Amino acid sequence: MLEVVTRDRLMDAAAELLLGACCVGCGAPGRGLCRGCGQVLQREPVHSVRGLSVPVVVAAHYRGVVRSLVLSAKERNGLALVIVLAGRLALAVAALVGAVEPPQPLWLVPIPSNPATLAHRGLDFTGSLATRAARQLRAQGLQVGVVRALRQRRRPADQSGLGVAERYSNLHHAYRSRGRPRTGSVIVVDDVITTGATVSEALRALALSGHDVVGAAAVAWTPRRGSGRR
Repeated sequence: MLEVVTRDRLMDAAAELLLGACCVGCGAPGRGLCRGCGQVLQREPVHSVRGLSVPVVVAAHYRGVVRSLVLSAKERNGLALVIVLAGRLALAVAALVGAVEPPQPLWLVPIPSNPATLAHRGLDFTGSLATRAARQLRAQGLQVGVVRALRQRRRPADQSGLGVAERYSNLHHAYRSRGRPRTGSVIVVDDVITTGATVSEALRALALSGHDVVGAAAVAWTPRRGSGRR
């Protein structure tokens, strides 16, 4: 019995032969994310997390396939991977909007990238996620835009290896708001929420400038034992 070879399967085979391409989730030959890992991603729960001063909704746990996808999207600057993650961010924002019912238009404010990281990668990762998520949300009928209303006042130390209190101290007054507040509602967006320190600092800076921040959304979060903060 002859097997029908689809265009996608031919492209997968060619990518594996020429580029050594593989699924970023499990390493299987192919491009981007295989069907199995895609199904794993789709099963990730969209849910709220506690511990911050505003409602927060995330679309996955930062582990396994999701973690591999985020890291690969950052390091490879892969547009296809960014689009997949933007879809998850759009789900989180939509769930937040459904719960809070804020006045529109909605403004997604991405956490600003570290200038050194931006120069190294050549991609404003969180900004790209926000832009593509907003595009998907507009297609659903929501009035959504993106405004880069945050800027770093100083360069924080690397957060890796820092505890909860150290992260909050490290980011204390690290951001400032720029531009006038927009009419409508602001939602802070990020790729991954770990302790909540980054989002908390963003909320402080935006509220100080008069922005009406109604919540925060992220692709994924990292739960910490014994703490309600994310």
